[in-house]
Amino acid sequence: VSTIKHHSNWDRAWDMIIPGSFGGNARTDLLFYKRTGVGFFASTDGNGNLTPIKQHVDWDRDWDVIVPGNFGGSNHTDLLFYKRSTGTGYFASTDGLGNVSTIKQHSDWDRDWDAIIPGNFGGDSRTDLLFYKRSGVGSFARTDGQGNLRTLKEHTNWDRDWDAIIPGSFGGNVRTDLLFYRRSTGTGFFANTDGQANISPLKQYSNWDRDWTVIVPGNFGRTSFTDLLFYTTRRLKPERPADLRVTSVTPGRIDVSWTDRSLNEDGFRVRFHGRRQGLSDHTGTKSVGRNAQSASLTGLLNRYEYTISVIAFNAGGESQSSNEVRVTTPNAPQPIRVRLQRQDIVAGPVPYVGSYPQGIEPTGRVLQLRLPPIGFADTAVSFVRRGHSTGQCSDPMAVVTLPEGGMTNPEQMAAIFGVAEPGYSSLNPIGFLACVTAPASAPIPDSVEIEITIMET
Repeated sequence: VSTIKHHSNWDRAWDMIIPGSFGGNARTDLLFYKRTGVGFFASTDGNGNLTPIKQHVDWDRDWDVIVPGNFGGSNHTDLLFYKRSTGTGYFASTDGLGNVSTIKQHSDWDRDWDAIIPGNFGGDSRTDLLFYKRSGVGSFARTDGQGNLRTLKEHTNWDRDWDAIIPGSFGGNVRTDLLFYRRSTGTGFFANTDGQANISPLKQYSNWDRDWTVIVPGNFGRTSFTDLLFYTTRRLKPERPADLRVTSVTPGRIDVSWTDRSLNEDGFRVRFHGRRQGLSDHTGTKSVGRNAQSASLTGLLNRYEYTISVIAFNAGGESQSSNEVRVTTPNAPQPIRVRLQRQDIVAGPVPYVGSYPQGIEPTGRVLQLRLPPIGFADTAVSFVRRGHSTGQCSDPMAVVTLPEGGMTNPEQMAAIFGVAEPGYSSLNPIGFLACVTAPASAPIPDSVEIEITIMET
C-alpha cells in the first residue's frame, strides 16, 4: 500500500460515500451524503485531490441506502435512494454537472429491506437489484431504464442472519456472483447466479473471522476475478508464532527462538512449565516486545523437564500457541535463601536458628554460606563453630563472622560443620546456629536471611 494523498480536514459527519461516474472523466468520482440533507458531488484527479462538482443542501435527511448503477441509460452513474421509514424508492439520474433529475419515485416499497445489492442478474444492459431482508427473503428484480421494477424471482427460504452480501465476479461467468457473510458463525458463502434469479453454491467457508465490519469488492490483484478487502474496526488477534526451538541450555537458563509470523502483535509471552518427580511444579511466563524472535528464561530449577511454548498478543487477544519444546536443565550449584529466626533468651547473646531443607527436597551438599545485604551498615552474622555455643559469640575463636556481602571458604565451612561440604536430606536437614551483630541504633531483627549455595546429588 502506498499513499496517494492524506487529508485530515474533511467533514466528520458524512454518513455515506458512494463511488461512481458523476463528472465525466476517467477517474472514479464521489458522492458524499450526510443526514443533515447535504449531498456533495466531487471529482478526483488521480493525485488524491478533490474538485467540487456541486453541493446540495436540500436533500431528504433520512435516506438509509444509496445504490449506484445504470438505471436511466445516460453515460453517468444513476442513483437509487431508499428510505425504510416511508417505504420510498427514488430513482434519479445524474448529468455530469452534479445535478440530479428524477427517473421515478416509488412510495409503496417494503419498509424492512436490510440490504439492496446492484448487479447483473437478468442479462440486459441495466443494473438489476437484489433486495434482502432478514426474515429470509431474497428478491431479484430487473430495472427498465424508466425506474420500473420487474421481479425476476423471490426466495423466501434464505438464511435470516446474513450481515453482508457482496457482489462480484467470483465464478467466472458473465452474471454477477454473490458473497454472503455471517459474523456469528464466521461463514463466507460464495454463490453463482444464472440470469434467472437462481443461485448455486460455489464454495462455503466456516472458519472466517467473526468481526469483519466491511468487505469491499474491487480489482486489487490484477486477475479477471473480483478481489476483496476485509476491514474491521476491532483489532484482530495476531498470527501464531512458528518454529519454536531451544538454542542454548545452561544451569538455571534456557534460551529459545521462534519465527514471528504476525504483523500486528504488541509482544510475545513465553510460557514454561517445569516438572520433576517428587517435587512441586515450576511454572512461569516471560514477556518480550513486538518483533522479538528470541527470549532467555532464567531462574530455572535444576534437573527439571521444562515444556515451553510462545504466543503473540495484542489488544485483540492472544494468538494460538506455537509448537511446544521440551528440555531438561542440568545439575549445577544454585543459591537458596534460608531464614534464621530469633530465639527467646533470658541473658547473653541472642541466638538465631534455621535449617535446610524444610520440606521434601532432593538430597545434596551445602557448598558455601553468604550474607546478603540486610539494610543496616556494619551488620554481621556470626556462625557458631562446631563444638561451641552462642554464649561464646563474642569470642572470635568460637565463631565464623560474615559481614554483609561476605561468603565462606572451605576452611570456614569445615570449622562450622566439621566438613567443607556438609550433606543434607529431608530426613537429616542441616542446621544453622548464629548470632547477629548490628549497630546500637538498629533494632534487633526478628529474623535474618542467609544465602546458601547447594549442589544436589
